[in-house]
Amino acid sequence: MRSRLSTVLLVSLVVLVLLMTLGSALLKFASDDVYTAVDQGLGRSQIGIVVSGYLTSDVPPTDLTALRARAFELAYRAERAREAASVLALAGLIVALLSGAPLSGIGRGRAASTPVANTTSNGKT
Repeated sequence: MRSRLSTVLLVSLVVLVLLMTLGSALLKFASDDVYTAVDQGLGRSQIGIVVSGYLTSDVPPTDLTALRARAFELAYRAERAREAASVLALAGLIVALLSGAPLSGIGRGRAASTPVANTTSNGKT
């Protein structure tokens, strides 16, 4: 039961970290796109255009100060989401370490073995 619970917890942490990382990447795309739009650049990505369109729909396109402030806010949130995801990833590693089964050979003495070669001879017959 403990093994199953730890597996479910670990898998859910991994999925949560992946979703948070994806959200952080989308926020970063949007932030970069808004900065590019403010600076009148030409290197806008399609993902950034779509996501920034949703996240800046309440800001007038002519208000460059408000757009720059929104871009800064999106970049800030992307960084915080990435930091939170790294904390969850560390928690997942701790869960994996604490719930893992110990190795079978640890803690017991090794069985006596016989050497492959005859070690009683010095090469002389």
